Amino acid sequence: MRGKWLAEVQYLIASADASFLNVIDESVLASLMAIGGDISDFSSATDSLEALADAVSAVVTAAVVGALDTAAATGAVDTATTIMAYVKQIVSAIISGTYGLSALQVLIAAIQTDLDNGTDGLGALKALIDLVQIDTTAIIADLDNGTDGLGALKALIDPIQTDTTAIIADLDNGTDGLSALKSLIDAIPTTMVGTNLAFLASVGGALDTAAATGAVSDAKLAMAYIKQLVTNSEASEVYDKHVPKFGGEVWYVSKAGNDSNNGFTPNTAKLTITAAEAAASAGDAINIMAGTYVENVVVNLDSLELWCEIGAIIAPSTGIGLVLSGGHHRVNGRLQVNAYAGAAGVQIVTNGNCVLENIVVSGGGTGFDIDSTGNELRACHSNLPTAFGFDVDGARCELIDCDTIGTGSSSVGYSIGAVTGGLLKSCTSETHAVSGFSFLGSSAQWTILDCSSGGGDGRWVDTDNANVWSNFSYDDEIFKEIDFTDNSTVFNLFKITGIVKIEGIFGQVEEALNTEIGNCKLEMAAGGNTEALTTTVSLNSVAVGSFIGKTSSAGNALVVGSSAAPQVIENANYRDPEVVSIIVAEAGTDTYLRLLSDDSVGTKDGVIRWHCHWSPVSDDGFVEAA
Repeated sequence: MRGKWLAEVQYLIASADASFLNVIDESVLASLMAIGGDISDFSSATDSLEALADAVSAVVTAAVVGALDTAAATGAVDTATTIMAYVKQIVSAIISGTYGLSALQVLIAAIQTDLDNGTDGLGALKALIDLVQIDTTAIIADLDNGTDGLGALKALIDPIQTDTTAIIADLDNGTDGLSALKSLIDAIPTTMVGTNLAFLASVGGALDTAAATGAVSDAKLAMAYIKQLVTNSEASEVYDKHVPKFGGEVWYVSKAGNDSNNGFTPNTAKLTITAAEAAASAGDAINIMAGTYVENVVVNLDSLELWCEIGAIIAPSTGIGLVLSGGHHRVNGRLQVNAYAGAAGVQIVTNGNCVLENIVVSGGGTGFDIDSTGNELRACHSNLPTAFGFDVDGARCELIDCDTIGTGSSSVGYSIGAVTGGLLKSCTSETHAVSGFSFLGSSAQWTILDCSSGGGDGRWVDTDNANVWSNFSYDDEIFKEIDFTDNSTVFNLFKITGIVKIEGIFGQVEEALNTEIGNCKLEMAAGGNTEALTTTVSLNSVAVGSFIGKTSSAGNALVVGSSAAPQVIENANYRDPEVVSIIVAEAGTDTYLRLLSDDSVGTKDGVIRWHCHWSPVSDDGFVEAA
């Protein structure tokens, strides 16, 4: 294999005339021809002799080709001599020992020599590797020594194997090993020995004795409890301890329970509240699940609480439904007490200081009978009592957001006895005919705040006027409907007690009046005494929707504003645009405001709905529908 430029030289030699050969240095050509190598040395276009030839050719091609053209044309030896001088110079540079191929061979030989030396070449590397192999042997020897190597580790492991055998033997002995434990388990009875709490407390001592002495007889009873606990826990989720809920214990009552149960959990609930109360201690709580409990419940343990699910009902067959006598009780949830006829639903006696929330009493004589001090009732309800909704004879009690609805007969909503200090806040009453709120003699320093007496309530009473009524509301617009069906002439509209101010009285025709109503007027009447409020006016044939009322002083007739055409009704006396009448009832005699007709012959027909706006003037001033 030869380079491209060498081939070109050969071509020149072959084609030139004899005189051209004189410029060829035979030693140079010989040197070029002697350069050898395998195919890969010359075939690579990147770093081979082939690439080197290309570089040389690129430098001189232009000049050489031109010179050759001149030489070929003229045969001038001088020109060819110059060309070959350049070629010879280039070839000499390539093979020179300074920076040519000879220098490259020297460098390669030096690298090989350097790698093979024993200082930092491959010889040195091999020497290092030989040393590492020697150190490895030393390490192995060190691990195998009996002081801190693998030999020592093995010496430590060997005694452990021996100890394991000793442990197995120890567990199998009959004093305190597995054999002894098996003996204890076999000796356990299948049912619990004893049930009282004192015996349970002794279990710890029995276990200590068993551990100290190994006496099976002492440990047997203790293990019986353990066995029962495990068996019951796995079988039916029944526990031998109360579920912790608060500071005391919680006892459960359910209609699906049984009084022979321990009452510790919902699954082992008592059947009756009475049984749970008997099992409990002061400071405990009884959780009453939904259902009707026909019993008289008496709670006499101090600080015992009743937690009631909605739907829990106490329905005694006689007597009081729930009596709280221990003091500091809390009853909450949504307990309903169906009071026995004539009896109290809930009674608080003796120590008091109880808190009742969301309790509903239905029926009975009295809803809540409070005979002790410092009690708080919130959102409690008394429905249809025949005597009292709330009968309070304890000082410093608070009733907040409570309400009562009477039967419309002789009952009182809130009756406060001769006690000092207390609060009624946001409480309501209705349909208690005697009184919605009644503070008897010697009751004092109570605050009645934002309370209301509704429809059907009798007059509120404050015998000594010793209590504060703040923002108290009452039914100040009373209604009475008169349905004419016969030839009667006297129709009582409203009953007046004490002294009242009538701020307006009028009627609205709801059914057309026929021609037999006659001439009518309003008057006050008490026994045989009467006092006219208006003079007469004909009410015959008054249309539906018409107005009838008193718009001026007592010496003027009733005013009729017919709905047959638009009407404007006003007081003609501009100096007294508001018509106010002060009514004084006759002492000791029922006094009525009534409508009087002069037609006693024909049968009357039609309906008038009367309205009376009023306010009290005297302490006992009151207006109610007749």
